[in-house]
Amino acid sequence: MIKSTFNIYLLILYTALTSISISSIAQTTLPTTISTDYTLSKINSPYRVVSNVSVTAGAKLTVEPGVVVEFYEDAGLYVEGCVSMKGDAEDWIYLKTAPGHVNWGAITFEYTSDPSIMQYVEITGSTHGKDANRDRAAVNASFVAEVILDHVRIFNVASAVYFIDTN
Repeated sequence: MIKSTFNIYLLILYTALTSISISSIAQTTLPTTISTDYTLSKINSPYRVVSNVSVTAGAKLTVEPGVVVEFYEDAGLYVEGCVSMKGDAEDWIYLKTAPGHVNWGAITFEYTSDPSIMQYVEITGSTHGKDANRDRAAVNASFVAEVILDHVRIFNVASAVYFIDTN
């Protein structure tokens, strides 16, 4: 009876430890369209962007401190709404290439009416957006209200920032 009870405790402990390790490497895939307010939390990080993601007009994408976003080859983030990426000095936000991929697309702000902010964000491995003539850099903006870049580190990219026809 004691041996049987001990085995049950071991099984419960093993199950608990296995579920903890699985949840710590869990990944969340972002939808291709974000049309309502959407928050990326550190607890559900890392996030995967497997194809282009659009934040539509009127929607806000909030990225909390400590979040990691991993982009597949050529995938990017296209913003017509608003983005609020506010990391802090102790907990940066990381936008990078997904494991097994060489590089990713870009972040493009286009025709926005609300300001966006990227604060304490590190970007690595970006190339250009889907329109290579317009989306030439890791961060692009055209015809936008305002994009604030504060403490943004950009490494191993084709070009860092490209803004055109902005207010």
